[in-house]
Amino acid sequence: MGLFDRVKIDDRLDLKLKKADATTINNATGNSDWKKDFQTKDLENWMQDFSIDSKGKLWIYEDPKDKRKRKKYPHTGEIDVYTIITNDENDHDVDVNVKLNLDNGVTKSIKTSVTKHSNETRLKNQELFEANRKKYDALRQSFIFKCYRVLYKVPVSFILGLLTRVFYKLSIGCQRLRLKIMPW
Repeated sequence: MGLFDRVKIDDRLDLKLKKADATTINNATGNSDWKKDFQTKDLENWMQDFSIDSKGKLWIYEDPKDKRKRKKYPHTGEIDVYTIITNDENDHDVDVNVKLNLDNGVTKSIKTSVTKHSNETRLKNQELFEANRKKYDALRQSFIFKCYRVLYKVPVSFILGLLTRVFYKLSIGCQRLRLKIMPW
């Protein structure tokens, strides 16, 4: 995994979608507005927020809390931004990849690809996660877990933490003694 940057593309920028791709996206979003929030690993890779305006200019937000403070980002080269549109009511999810060719922060060309894939595995994993989470929550509320926590986990953690501090201080003391005994 790793870090990525977020890229928000203005709704007025033409992504050059084919009619079939636009229909696929509309079906996946339930004909609601598509936010056009993407992510990429081709820019800073430091969880930065970027935007591309209606004229194709790339901007970086200087303050993530204040979206009005931004500056032009002079990137040259190709960036690949991508997102996945999920809808549990459909039998598929939709991957949207947009390749933008930039010259000094200005978009020169756009290539978009839209692919559908089955959401069966994702839905099964969500169900499994929810079942495990409910089982774990029930276990944490049980009398046995509370006894385990009070009688075993807390005392053992305390003793191990105490031993760690004692051995750390002993190690520091041994290093100081060694420096006094052997100064060179």
